Amino acid sequence: PLAQARLGRELPANDKRQDYLRARVTPGSDGVPVAMSVGAQDSSLVAKLVEANALIVRPPFAPAAPAGSPCAILRLPD
Repeated sequence: PLAQARLGRELPANDKRQDYLRARVTPGSDGVPVAMSVGAQDSSLVAKLVEANALIVRPPFAPAAPAGSPCAILRLPD
């Protein structure tokens, strides 16, 4: 199931596909989880997947999102 978090850095607008961005989620100082993209998302970068503990779910045609805005995440098993 999807959970809610807050973006730790801005994300650009999305294209016509739903995207799942590898991310690291940490507890925020106010109790709201903070999701930070792990950087480059190329499928060949397996080390980035190892860093991730969640995926940020970006719907098709999502506008650019500033840091601090809400986002949907899918937590990955430990």
